[in-house]
Amino acid sequence: MRVLVRLSAIGWALAGLAAAQTAATLIGDADAATRQAVALRASGRMTVRITAAGASQTTELSFRVARRHPSEARFEFEGDAFPMLTLCWNRRRQSYYFLEGLQSASEGATEQSCVPAELSGHLADGLVSAVDAGYEPVEFDGRAVECRVVRAEYRPAQGLVSVAPGSWAILRNIVRTLWIEPTHKLVLRSRLEARIANAGVFAPIQDGPDLPALVLTTTYATVENLPDLPAEEFAYQPRQNFSFVDHPPSLLGTLAPGKPATQPVGPPDGLLLYRRDPDYTPKALADRIQGVVTVSATIGPDGVPREMRVLRSLDPELDQKAIECVAAWRFRPGATTAAMIDVRFRLPRE
Repeated sequence: MRVLVRLSAIGWALAGLAAAQTAATLIGDADAATRQAVALRASGRMTVRITAAGASQTTELSFRVARRHPSEARFEFEGDAFPMLTLCWNRRRQSYYFLEGLQSASEGATEQSCVPAELSGHLADGLVSAVDAGYEPVEFDGRAVECRVVRAEYRPAQGLVSVAPGSWAILRNIVRTLWIEPTHKLVLRSRLEARIANAGVFAPIQDGPDLPALVLTTTYATVENLPDLPAEEFAYQPRQNFSFVDHPPSLLGTLAPGKPATQPVGPPDGLLLYRRDPDYTPKALADRIQGVVTVSATIGPDGVPREMRVLRSLDPELDQKAIECVAAWRFRPGATTAAMIDVRFRLPRE
């Protein structure tokens, strides 16, 4: 039976006790409440505003998200940008994009990139400071709910991070404002403000006061805390004529003022000067493991990869071999660039 989150009058009587909590503790409590939920289903709207060179563009997206246990999630949005559906299971991710009448897909890793930050249980990651900004009502489930408002500052992201499902970027000057319902510790609204150092994979990384400004506001209309969800909710049958792409379109790049919607792209021609294939480990060969490891890296002005981390895991030993492999690659010197690199492990033919 569904257990729909309802806010009782008793909850308001307890709200005064929440004032004694520090703002940082409240963020941690919101993370804990999300992680403790066996299954969640939610819906709402996202407003994305990007300002660059004096011009702004705003788009509205409606979204639906479902999550059960730590490893399964489904996120879909539609609106002014391209529609997208993301499915996650066992720390793997598949996203389906619908651009100009065509469907394509990409693969990745981790539940955190599959659901909005408020439902990921990772709001406290990278937290530097948080202050209490009082109380403010938020429209939720058909009525106004008084929420505790917290304003938090975060460390600059190291490497590409998931900003919204399907969108990766390097962010600077990160501030998040959270409207938290004090009884159940639900985040009913979130506003992310940051500067975009790059607007997609293989885009040059920039710094300075003139970086494009991002304001991403997520407002929840419903949140259901459920005992479980059916497996069918996490299944999807794609069109017959779809293709996997190494590098998906970026929602942030698509929405940047003055830029048209783009097709998924890989490294620009001539960027990669030297590459080598990864080495297998004896255990991986014996276990017949093959597949793809996706590595995030920052390509320095000298063309040398740095700050590497695994975004899509295959096997702990092969993950390390993939990082060692990418560390040996060399790219054309130029601007500092963010990259997502697929390292493919193929078993030798017998």
